[in-house]
Amino acid sequence: DGGGGAGQKPVVSVTRRKDRFAPVVPSTNSLVIAKVQSINARSAKVSILSVNDEPVKQAFPAMIRSQDVRDTNKDDVQIASSFRPGDLVRARVISLGDTRSYFLSTADTSLGVIR
Repeated sequence: DGGGGAGQKPVVSVTRRKDRFAPVVPSTNSLVIAKVQSINARSAKVSILSVNDEPVKQAFPAMIRSQDVRDTNKDDVQIASSFRPGDLVRARVISLGDTRSYFLSTADTSLGVIR
């Protein structure tokens, strides 16, 4: 009788592995770790490596614009003095951006270059 008693059917449970069915994708307000790929006068191009402490399977392209680096003195931000290629940055997704990349912000004391 399957060991479940008189007339009872055995119980089978199936557990899905989180990473297999739910790909990690950035959304607005997600906290991300990104690597700076290149910089220009107005922005830093980065690749998102993790979203809310979950590594991504494939890096997502993103951008940190000069106006999104900090909350104060936004007009005085120099991208070259804020980021260098190779830096790892903690940032927040502020919008899904355009078709090419997400827009990120480091305008908070808990955000910015971490390495």
